[in-house]
Amino acid sequence: MNDMHRLSASAHTASLSNVELDMNGAAPELDDDDMQREDEPTSTETVEAPDTETSTDHVALDINEHQILPRPTFERQDEATPDQDDDDGAILQRDNESEPTIKPLIVTRPNLPPYRSLIQQHFDEIWCEYDKSARLTKAIAAQPANASGLASGLFLLRTGLAIFDTLIDVSVQPALFSRNSMATVDAYVPACPHDAAPLIGTATTQALNSCDAVDKAGREVNSWCIQAESFLAFAIEAVRDDNLKDATTVAVELCRSGVEVMQKVATAMHSCIDTLKDTAVMYEKLAALHKTSAKTNTLTNGELGNAMSFEPDVVEWANVLQRHVRRIANLVDRIEIALTELQNLRVVEALESYLEHSVSLETLDPATLEELTIVSSALLNECENYQHKHRERISATYNAIDAHGRMRLRSSPATAIFGLSAILSLHLL
Repeated sequence: MNDMHRLSASAHTASLSNVELDMNGAAPELDDDDMQREDEPTSTETVEAPDTETSTDHVALDINEHQILPRPTFERQDEATPDQDDDDGAILQRDNESEPTIKPLIVTRPNLPPYRSLIQQHFDEIWCEYDKSARLTKAIAAQPANASGLASGLFLLRTGLAIFDTLIDVSVQPALFSRNSMATVDAYVPACPHDAAPLIGTATTQALNSCDAVDKAGREVNSWCIQAESFLAFAIEAVRDDNLKDATTVAVELCRSGVEVMQKVATAMHSCIDTLKDTAVMYEKLAALHKTSAKTNTLTNGELGNAMSFEPDVVEWANVLQRHVRRIANLVDRIEIALTELQNLRVVEALESYLEHSVSLETLDPATLEELTIVSSALLNECENYQHKHRERISATYNAIDAHGRMRLRSSPATAIFGLSAILSLHLL
């Protein structure tokens, strides 16, 4: 019997075609490589099946009575090739001799995508848009060669405003982050252990507080842009009308308010970082709780060596929560890098230096005044652009919270109170 279950590579069986078996024993199509090897002699060397699931190598397996060949997965073809045997995938084929021979079994392991549980798929759908669009950006701005003093300070202020706008619009995306955070909590609450309710409550509060900190910084910058727009328009007109004394007064006030808004932005964004880190800690604890639960609720079968959990989803929840921790950590990194970039601009130092050694615009030559006018116009355009984007972000946040509140209202009116209160607060902005 053992001879019947060994691979034969003798010359009289070399002309037999290699047959690929599907899950039901049917013979699928032969690929091009197999068709080319049809006339070649069969190798007498047997190779064990590789352990990795993504290998595409064809290997011949030695079958004996002590082995159990796992059924491989094959891709089914709609049409059969002419070279395919009419027999429904029979392995044994007899020749002129009395003893049957066995064809070498060719096992193809297709490149399958990584396995994702239903829990992972659901959270991937929630965060797919955010994970693809949120990214780190680096500002590249060349300072005018002749810019100095006030012109240099205003140019750096414009660059800092552009960096902050990109940070909010691309790296943070508070509206989308808030919506996804609430959707994450809604999806997780049914699976949250009873003793972990305080953790998920704290995590939700901290996540929303981080978005509030970003919104606060955005409102501060928007208020400054409204004020700076009036200052800049007046200063540009005053320079053109040769009213340099009034233009100097406006320039000093503009620099002073610029220092204040930059400091407020730094404070608010550092507060955002702190709350995000606290949020990550809470989700880290929740993930650890699920891992502990998985170990506690596991039975070990000594004979088979397989671990069987009473709650098969606990490990999946731990993985999903751990991925969310890394997502928050990446967001913190993007904010910190942007703040470092702002700090390296030394905007505040440049503006404070001008305030300490302010020079009347009346003493400046026409070329310097022209350079100052160009830089002021660029800053004015940046302020107008920021105000436009700020209105869009407020509208997006309103729509996100409104949609979430309506969904919660349909499912449970009592749980919609938070969403409705958030909508009312947006009307006050």
